Amino acid sequence: MRALPKAHLHVHLESAVRWSTLREIGAANGVPVPDRPGGDHDGGHDGEHDDGHGGGHDGGHARGGPAFTDFADFFARNALVRACLRTAEDFRRVAREFCADQAADGVRYVEVSFTAAAHGERLGDPDLPLAAVLAGLAEGRAETGMEYRVILDHSRRRPVNRAWSTLDLAGRYAGAGVVAVGLAGDEAYPVDPFVAVFAAARDRGLRVVHHAGEAAGPESIRRALDPGLAERIGHGIRAVDDPRLLAELAERRVPLEVCPASNVALGFAPTPAAHPLPRLLDAGLVVTLNTDIPAMVGVTLTDEYARLRTGYGCSDAEIAAIARAAAAASFAPAAVRRHLDAEIGRWLAGQPVFDGGPGKSSRRATRAVLRLAAARRPAPRRRRTDAGTPPVGHRSATAGTSPSADPASRSADGPPASAVRRTDAGRSDSLRLFAVAAHPPLSDPDRPPFGGSR
Repeated sequence: MRALPKAHLHVHLESAVRWSTLREIGAANGVPVPDRPGGDHDGGHDGEHDDGHGGGHDGGHARGGPAFTDFADFFARNALVRACLRTAEDFRRVAREFCADQAADGVRYVEVSFTAAAHGERLGDPDLPLAAVLAGLAEGRAETGMEYRVILDHSRRRPVNRAWSTLDLAGRYAGAGVVAVGLAGDEAYPVDPFVAVFAAARDRGLRVVHHAGEAAGPESIRRALDPGLAERIGHGIRAVDDPRLLAELAERRVPLEVCPASNVALGFAPTPAAHPLPRLLDAGLVVTLNTDIPAMVGVTLTDEYARLRTGYGCSDAEIAAIARAAAAASFAPAAVRRHLDAEIGRWLAGQPVFDGGPGKSSRRATRAVLRLAAARRPAPRRRRTDAGTPPVGHRSATAGTSPSADPASRSADGPPASAVRRTDAGRSDSLRLFAVAAHPPLSDPDRPPFGGSR
């Protein structure tokens, strides 16, 4: 099943950190990390990344039941990951390793969610975490040939101001791999305060995703179906509680990002066997298969696809149809979607699947970004101070421009003393250039899919 070419649409970067890496980064930054997931957690708990999740790829939980004692335990693990990630190299490393792990699992295209604005606030530099992650992803693509895009997510527990900051980041980095914004977190918090943000995102050409129907009931899915709020539904499993909603989702062909092992680990499904996935398929919905928090629950996307066969009795043709649904529901360029669909067809036919590795365009990009990284660092720029909630219809002055064309996007006011280490203070601008040079524009017609040659 690992050989099946896969598109992975719902996975949080903070949830995919290798536990061994987290321990190394924690030690370097003075943050104690347990020997394995589930031990005592330091780093504090404020629920900051309740949408980002956390954990480690080489640890995790067997998928037989809830992995957490309660949500406080779940949030504490998120806080631990957040406490460890402090420097540009930390973010860059976890992104590069994420690519390696996904590619080794047969993932050919991934849309990874990242809570960039929250990290930027914490470190006193709104650009550094995202730019470093994009640099790491670009390196990962050069090494593996796997394609990627980034979804910037925001927790609905957090202020609307930060959602606008997330949108501004997405607009500035849209040419460097950011393709969408998403709303995640505790579904008990209403979506209504964020409607204007989503409308502005659509106006700027960004895609929109929305977590619903995981903890909350069918009504949360109905709200997400309102015009402009979501093109895909994250989770959506509670749709089975409302037959009319099931019929509507099937008719409208709204893709669901279903994450069985995560749902079981968080207590939203009692066991894998009792998960509503088969009922969603039987109702004719567009179902995509994902991991959500892979490192925390010790699951890979290959594991999830294997369970389709061993746990739910799906045939290879049905498994291929689910893989194709994920490719079609992705925000990838059309050429990537077509190429991935063809690879899935070859897998189903028992033919050799992968026909491309890192190509010349990828190697050129890598050389370019390494030159930029070695260049003399510019003087530190300062964070913006106009982060208040914009009025409805607000547009950033830099929206839609490339990061390298945004030299005046900061004020002269300095970041807090508790910001990133001094060694990283001047790196943000170079990293922004790094990210843009490493990732050709999404519409680049000369760039073959998966790093291969034409």
